[in-house]
Parts: sequence; structure tokens; C-alpha cells
Amino acid sequence: MDTSERNPLTDEQHRFLRTALEEGYFRVPRETTLVALGEEHGISSQEASELVREGIEVVLRNQFDDQPP
Repeated sequence: MDTSERNPLTDEQHRFLRTALEEGYFRVPRETTLVALGEEHGISSQEASELVREGIEVVLRNQFDDQPP
């Protein structure tokens, strides 16, 4: 399986989610915000939110599409 099959994220989604993970966005409590992540990537917090939601959806669909419910 090549990388594009394993990781259907766009380059932008991949970079953003990697940064969010490394900077603690998914930790409890969060160690960063969408505002801070957006500023770091030169985008609005709304665009940052969309990247997170869309990227997580891609990852989850990729994970669960191969498995029966």
C-alpha cells in the first residue's frame, strides 16, 4: 500500500493536524487553541476549525471503511 492509500489527507490537512497534535490541541486540557494554530499557519480560526474537522473525518473514514460496523 502506498502512502496516498494509507494517508488520504491533503498536504495542508496533514501539516495542520500534525502541528495540532504536536502542540497539544488534542490533549486534555488543551495546550493550544485553534486561534493560535491558525495564526501559526496564516489562516483564520474558522479555517483552522474546518481543517481539523475535515482532516479528522478523512482519518476516521479511512480507519472505519475497511471494518464492519
